[in-house]
Amino acid sequence: MTKEKFIEMIRAMYRVGNASDSDSDEREPWTHPDMAGEACCQLLDDMLARLRHCGVLTSSEVARIYDLL
Repeated sequence: MTKEKFIEMIRAMYRVGNASDSDSDEREPWTHPDMAGEACCQLLDDMLARLRHCGVLTSSEVARIYDLL
């Protein structure tokens, strides 16, 4: 898997988590509002911070992930 594909998968998980507590047409019926916080997005935030800390992702790559959500 390429790094860009990995980053796109992270973005996709964020989009599902963010939409989980909305009335958006993009919200999937299987999602739960907690995914926007503790069950999904918060864990992804922690993962990105750790990936940045260990040098897998740069600060600008992490910022770009958030900017493109």
